[in-house]
Amino acid sequence: MIVRLQEAFTAPDKGVSPARDGFLRGPDNTAIVEWMPHHDPGRPITIKTVAYTPSNPSTFQLPTTIGSLTRYDDVTGRLLAVCDGILPTAIRVRHRAGPRGFLRGPGGLPRH
Repeated sequence: MIVRLQEAFTAPDKGVSPARDGFLRGPDNTAIVEWMPHHDPGRPITIKTVAYTPSNPSTFQLPTTIGSLTRYDDVTGRLLAVCDGILPTAIRVRHRAGPRGFLRGPGGLPRH
């Protein structure tokens, strides 16, 4: 699975990935839920959903970031898979990181 994910991150992308969207939630709007859809016509539709909740570690002993991936059949809309989003996200972030582990921003400069 890890090798296939790494290959997918380096393959040319022919699909459509609209901008991520989401909303504030939780007490005093201190948390966020976002979704990131992707559709490559003729292939399954993937939607990544991520919840960022800063109070999770101290209040609920849960990670700050919790996510999931869902895949849907392009023709029928039928749900094909549900997957925890932590491992694929970690692989994508590592793939995007530079040789010294920095994520690259505009112009290839390290983001802090």
